Order: sequence, then structure tokens, then C-alpha cells
Amino acid sequence: MVGLEGMKGLSLAFLCRPNNPTGEAVPLEQVEELAREAERSGGLLVVDEAYVEFSRCESAVCLLEDYPSLAVLRSMTKFYSLPGLRLGFLAAPEEVAHRVRRLLPPWRVNVLALHAGVAALRDREFARRSRRYIAEERERLAEELLAAGAEPLRSEANFLLVRLPPGMRSAGVREELLRMGILVRDCSDFRGLGEGFIRVSVRLREENMMLVQALEEVLDVERA
Repeated sequence: MVGLEGMKGLSLAFLCRPNNPTGEAVPLEQVEELAREAERSGGLLVVDEAYVEFSRCESAVCLLEDYPSLAVLRSMTKFYSLPGLRLGFLAAPEEVAHRVRRLLPPWRVNVLALHAGVAALRDREFARRSRRYIAEERERLAEELLAAGAEPLRSEANFLLVRLPPGMRSAGVREELLRMGILVRDCSDFRGLGEGFIRVSVRLREENMMLVQALEEVLDVERA
């Protein structure tokens, strides 16, 4: 639950939806409450939706007409696999967009990135298939990880935050998996998580099963 108290007196606040590293997505109703509070405080709420295409959530873009205190960041480097092009966009009321444009460099998007972005957005069949695959494989991977002895948290993104069994350190588990050729995110540097969490990506089914088998082996060794 996102608290409204933290919004009071702020000129600028960011909300990640779905969140990283948990994958949790704040309901649209809560986003609306926060945007309303930002308007009362004279501030701006920026919703980072870099992972929203992977989720079943309706984008906060639908709220823009009613809330001049709201802006939405979207990225094409995640869902559309365009990391090298560093392409994304901001959806915001005209006044906010005008202020941002004044601060941007003149050649901020190259022609290759522009054409790739347009082509990606037109491929709606890719988006439909990818969203369905991620949703199905995320649930399957979560079940397999749970059976292996870990505890995946519910996610709306293309990754899972995984709680390790008591006493196991994320850094050690990461190093053991790395020796097997598998890289996971050690989440010990995320505030509030400590050393008991790793983050794993939802990939192809064969790769996901390699991860599960390797993690099961590492956890068995750590328990011994």
C-alpha cells in the first residue's frame, strides 16, 4: 500500500509500476489517489512504467487528461528488446512536456531508433504473444522455484523476486550459480531486503528449467 503521507510537501515523486525488484504493481486507483495528492501539494507524480507491457495492468496514461500533476514514463528497451537503442517516451500534460523539452538535447533520438520504435509498436501480434507467454511462464517458473525450496513473490513483471531459505545469503547463492553459467541478481543492496533475496528473469522455458535445476542443487549443498 502506497501511503499518501509521503507525498505531502514533495515537488517531485517517482512511482515504479510494476516495481523493481518486487514486480508488484500498484492498482490504478492508488495511482489516482497519489496524483490527486500531488495536485493538492503543487507537485508532480512521475509513474515509471518500464515493465507495464509485461503486466495485466492498465497504464496510468489513461489518467493524464484528468490530472495535470501526473506524467508517465515508458521504455521500449524491456518489452521490445531494444536496449542498445535506449528508446523510450514520456506521456505528460502539455505544460510538463514543454518544460521537459526545454531541457533535452536537440538530437536525443537517432533515426534508426525512431524507425525501430515505430515498427515495434505496430507489431501488435508480437505484443500479444509475448504478454501471454510471459504470464504463463512466470507462473510456471514460480511453481518450480517453490518446489525447489525457494519462495518467489508474486510479480506482474518479467522477473521474480525470490526469498531464499532462512540462513542462506544471496551473495553466496549468486556466486555458486555464476560458476554454473547462470547469472541472477543479488538483491542485498536494495533497501529493506537484506541478504536473503535474489531476482531472476523469466526467459525461455529451457533456460528457466536450467535455472531451477541449478538453484535446487545449490540450495541442497547449502543445506548440507
